[in-house]
Amino acid sequence: MNEENNMRLIKLTVGLVVALTAGTAQAIPTVVNFIDLADGTEYGESGYSSLDIGIMSITATKTSLGTATNSAFAYLDRRNAGLGVCGFVSNTGKQGNNGSNLCLNAAGGSAAGDDNVTTTEALSFSFTQNVTITNIWFNNNHDGGFGAGDKLTIEGSEYDAVLGYAGDANAYSTWNILSGQTFDVAYFNEEFYVSAIEFQTVPEPVTLWLIGTGLLGFLAAARRKRV
Repeated sequence: MNEENNMRLIKLTVGLVVALTAGTAQAIPTVVNFIDLADGTEYGESGYSSLDIGIMSITATKTSLGTATNSAFAYLDRRNAGLGVCGFVSNTGKQGNNGSNLCLNAAGGSAAGDDNVTTTEALSFSFTQNVTITNIWFNNNHDGGFGAGDKLTIEGSEYDAVLGYAGDANAYSTWNILSGQTFDVAYFNEEFYVSAIEFQTVPEPVTLWLIGTGLLGFLAAARRKRV
């Protein structure tokens, strides 16, 4: 009889852990819409040495600028664009001050510079928790849109360019990104902006194990009280 009760406790505990895991997997993902951020008032058009949004941090890289510097800024561009890359901004001391760091064509220059992701440029997304990236959207709204054969690079692989932003049905794939790792999108043969990204946090296995063992201990203690 004791063995049968123990098996019931174990099955109940396993069922609860599975239910908790399933509930986590079905959690509503977070969508960050960069078009809204750039066109809104909280962020506005601006360059960032590191753009931090909740558990997500975004940095930009450029392998060569043809000058003495390889600086690059993650750049929020307004007028239905989104997230891009700029090599020079107007005020490098105040990244993220809602429009005080506008894109320039050269250090100290006055003309507007290129602010989408173009040749040799990339954006790197990192997270302070384990996440699954469930969707990412792109556009080329400031350069005539995408055409046949236009591609971009996601995590080292080529993908056909697809127009879309948060709310549309366009999707590429899913990627599991560990805390501290980077998720990279880069130029391949057509410039682009990132319109939005969708992700959800993933519980660590040790967390689920602790939940399971805690439940098992609780159930065992409750059983002892009944004996």
